[in-house]
Amino acid sequence: MIRKRWQEHSSMRIVLGVCIVLAMYQMYTYAVKSYQDYQINQQIKDSEAEISKLESENRLMQEYLKYLSSEAYKEKEAKRIKNVKNPNEEVFVIKQEGLEKVSSQEDQAIMQWQSLSTMGRWWKFFTR
Repeated sequence: MIRKRWQEHSSMRIVLGVCIVLAMYQMYTYAVKSYQDYQINQQIKDSEAEISKLESENRLMQEYLKYLSSEAYKEKEAKRIKNVKNPNEEVFVIKQEGLEKVSSQEDQAIMQWQSLSTMGRWWKFFTR
């Protein structure tokens, strides 16, 4: 009797086993495809971020190129490199050797205070 029952349900068990195996295979393929989709979406986000970064760099480079081709830049560089002046300009050259520091009374007082020794500073502090 047990054998007969087993034989009656054995085809159902085989079908059920095949269905379980197929379901597990489908779940596996779904998980693999989902992970691949996730990786692709991450690559898309990274690529979009890189594109926006490159676009902003491109805008900055275009602005810089526009500045380099402007007359103001050309004039500035000509003055700097070739010592060129405009017809209506006057150029003055100030030599560093001829400059002297003009000190005010405050500067002189500070210099005197700093030149005093510690005891001299205390003496001046208490005898004012």
